[in-house]
Amino acid sequence: MTIVIHGVARVQPEMLDEVLTAAALISRSSRTEPGCNRYQFSQDVADPTVLVLMEEWASEEALQTHLASSEFAEFAETFSRAFDGTPEFVRFSAHDGEPLFG
Repeated sequence: MTIVIHGVARVQPEMLDEVLTAAALISRSSRTEPGCNRYQFSQDVADPTVLVLMEEWASEEALQTHLASSEFAEFAETFSRAFDGTPEFVRFSAHDGEPLFG
């Protein structure tokens, strides 16, 4: 079963550069972890202080290993200080998937 995480968070404008740097680091690190199929941050085109996170993990074990890593702890500390409002993170369990087009 694949685990998908979708997150949306608004960050304080004065912390945006710091968060983007931290997001790039955690993305690179996470993509090398066993079981990581996708780890990607994007910015909302209408409001660049809104970041969207999409993660895909091959298993619960892979996700839990990631969440227990020192790299994630460091990122989470930076990210949590930067929130402007309450972020939304949702976890999905996917049993199958297919391309939407084609």
